[in-house]
Amino acid sequence: MYLIKNFSGYWGYARKDAFRRISKKEFIELINAPKALLLADYRVKHIFIPAGCRLRIKDWGAGRNCLLLGPTGETIPTPKRLCRKNDRTRAAAKVIAQARSLLGWPYQLGGKDSATGLDCSALVQFAYRVLGVNLARDARQQYLSGDLILPCVADALQPGDAVFFMNPTGLVGHTGLCLGDGKIIHAQGSRVKIQSMNPRAKDYFARFDGEFIGAKRYWW
Repeated sequence: MYLIKNFSGYWGYARKDAFRRISKKEFIELINAPKALLLADYRVKHIFIPAGCRLRIKDWGAGRNCLLLGPTGETIPTPKRLCRKNDRTRAAAKVIAQARSLLGWPYQLGGKDSATGLDCSALVQFAYRVLGVNLARDARQQYLSGDLILPCVADALQPGDAVFFMNPTGLVGHTGLCLGDGKIIHAQGSRVKIQSMNPRAKDYFARFDGEFIGAKRYWW
């Protein structure tokens, strides 16, 4: 048996023969692929898919059925009426546009509006409200929800992912949003600004050296 922890933070045991090891490249492709949510139980041939599963989309097509990929890569023809396609690109664009609208706002610890300024977690909270996602107010609480992307697979980061950093005591102390192209937007210092994740860039956010503890994705 393996002791495992899933993306949502749950621990449990599973049989070793139920696993297939994958490479880092395969893992990144898995978590970043377009997905569909199964709205009802579905069985096709020997495969049973329970409601609530999120499967990769191989081909959405124009007809009544789409092609999904099972855990081992098998193709599963599935009626579209049983699926909800996740349009992550459009959702991410809305989050990023909302965050960019706050550029230049003053930084204020505990602030949450244009009059008082914003702190880091308020920026992330405000940006995600455009999707109807209601995040906790504090960065430490925000880190407890969503699906985890560890620093060892930082190559998987996509626009809209919330990035987190620890403070000198080892606790979550700062957050921001990944913009893509190696950039983040966050409330830091005197204002809301954009900085680079590239250590060779002039505007590099130095806390990536040793303090980056991972990202959270609040939709897949």
